[in-house]
Amino acid sequence: MGKRLFIIIAITATILISCSKKPLQWDVDVSAPLLKTELTIANLLPDSMIETNEDHSLSVILNKELFSVSPASIAEFPDSLFEFALNVPQNSALAPGMLFFYKDELQKLAIAPVELNYVRIFSGDLTFNVINPFDKPIELTYKLPSATKDGVAFDKTIIIPPGNTSGTSYTANLSMAGYTFDLRGPDANTCNRFMTRMTARIANSSTDSAHSIHENLFIKIRFKNIVLDFLKGYFGNVSTSYGPESIQTDIFKNITGGSLQLDKCTAKFEIENGFGADAQLQLQSIKAVNSTSGKEVTLQSSLINNPINITRATETGSGVSVIPNKATLDFSASNITDLLTAFPDRFEYAAKLQLNPLGNISSGNDFAYLSHPFAVKLHFNLPLKFSAQNLTLQKSIAYNLSGKAADINSATLHLIADNSFPLSAAITLHIENQNGDAILEIPHDGTTIAAATLLQDGETETKHTIINFKLNEEQTKVLKDNKMMRVTVVFNTPANQPVNIYDSYKIDMKITADFNYGVSINN
Repeated sequence: MGKRLFIIIAITATILISCSKKPLQWDVDVSAPLLKTELTIANLLPDSMIETNEDHSLSVILNKELFSVSPASIAEFPDSLFEFALNVPQNSALAPGMLFFYKDELQKLAIAPVELNYVRIFSGDLTFNVINPFDKPIELTYKLPSATKDGVAFDKTIIIPPGNTSGTSYTANLSMAGYTFDLRGPDANTCNRFMTRMTARIANSSTDSAHSIHENLFIKIRFKNIVLDFLKGYFGNVSTSYGPESIQTDIFKNITGGSLQLDKCTAKFEIENGFGADAQLQLQSIKAVNSTSGKEVTLQSSLINNPINITRATETGSGVSVIPNKATLDFSASNITDLLTAFPDRFEYAAKLQLNPLGNISSGNDFAYLSHPFAVKLHFNLPLKFSAQNLTLQKSIAYNLSGKAADINSATLHLIADNSFPLSAAITLHIENQNGDAILEIPHDGTTIAAATLLQDGETETKHTIINFKLNEEQTKVLKDNKMMRVTVVFNTPANQPVNIYDSYKIDMKITADFNYGVSINN
């Protein structure tokens, strides 16, 4: 009987379709997964800054360099070394190999009160700009008798191509990397001085005399982009100010609102003096700034504006090894938690550093290496024990509408959450456009993700919650036309009581969808 009834229905449907001039249409409800994600403490804070303690509780470790001082701040090599212009008589003729310019010069570095005996160059060039007034190549030889590399003094010859009537300049760059300068002068009894020697002649390769075709010989020699690797001498007794400057931090970049009450925080300045010179540091101000909210909090600590003396580093093995002098200054007894709960995206600072506050007690044996700067770092150890009020984080997630998305009429989303945090969480879903802008908030039934039940030793009993989000036809069209969903989670601690956060806490979250499809069969 059942089989006969099925045949009759099939024949009847076929006849109806054949006779109808309009397409048959009906709606179909289909369920499908939309996205799946997991929220952990790493969604609040960068994972690289989270440390798991022995009891599996979590702490945030922040090591941030406030500022550092390199050898370049002590002294810089001059930009210009030598510049010379000579009028060349018309119709001058010089034989091949003929010397037409010679100059010895004692160069003096204008870096007083710094008195340097030796420097070594890490990188940079010696640059030549030359206008050749002759129709034959010229040889330019430049010597730095006190600059040596592997025991050999700097002695370079460059060939300048024949000039032209327009006076085109020729440029050559010679690397100075690895050269050590003895700056004690020709008699090794002074400082900040070195000899240079330059000659210019018609190239020996010329087959006949060189004739002038331009009125001027021009030579300019300068150092370019010099980075010093090593300095030795007396660094002077001067104070240098640093800042106001700012350093960026992304530790709170995922937190977009709300407030925290932190239980405690260990905070330290870690100062490392890699210079072979005594130093006195004065931290004048440190401020946390949240650019989004405009909130600024200034550090209140006894370390601010009080001199901090740091003795010099020591040099062993003729400079092969440097042992920096380190100091750690605790400023936990301050308002540091207020700085951190401002959720700063940058720290602003101002400081002053004085080298050799007691004068030249090293008798000209101060030293500095590029690899061992003077540095000041901030170190925070923040146990994740806090009370939260509307602590807000956001995460953008790609979703995929399976099947024929164009045929979807409406949708109901079901957010299924398993929460092991002892924190309740309100959820908001937004659709984002391709620019990352929220263009639609999806309405929901008002349900909040329940806080897990806290047991003992940090263990919790996971709570299961389902939240329904219903979209009308217009809202469903926005869902179909885009591919990213922003999940906003607002956390609150029960009765605003502090809770410890452990490495096992998470929210497993998935979103499924009930789609209403329109189906049509054309005759």
